[in-house]
Amino acid sequence: MIRARISWFSVGAGFLGTVLFLSGCGQKGPLYAPPREAEIRFYSMNEQQQQRELVLVPGAGQAGCHNLPLTRAVYRVAQVGFTFCEIYAKKDCQPGSEHNLRWPATTQDPDKTGPTTRITPGAKWLFATAGATKVGSWSCRLNPE
Repeated sequence: MIRARISWFSVGAGFLGTVLFLSGCGQKGPLYAPPREAEIRFYSMNEQQQQRELVLVPGAGQAGCHNLPLTRAVYRVAQVGFTFCEIYAKKDCQPGSEHNLRWPATTQDPDKTGPTTRITPGAKWLFATAGATKVGSWSCRLNPE
């Protein structure tokens, strides 16, 4: 009698485990990594010295030149998926108003070893001048020139 209960328990537990395993197949879970879409993000600094992402950034996922709706003080820039981006002080990506940015961490990436106007993918781009800097527009490219 006890062996029968143990057998049915084992069969039930095995069946339940199989169902749970099969129902999880093909599901998006922690091991699923979707392809990264291109995007640029701008961060400001609030009164408590906390970084906040600017939320109204039309065109953040598109290549080309885009204006921020308002000229904003930006502390940090992050971009993924673009070959490179350039950040401008003036609207309409006015030549000569490009900002220099720097990568503050140690890296072997030659594109991140010194100040540059062309930022490659990464989330730690800070302006070469300390603190927040006024940004009017940006331009991103999907393919190198």
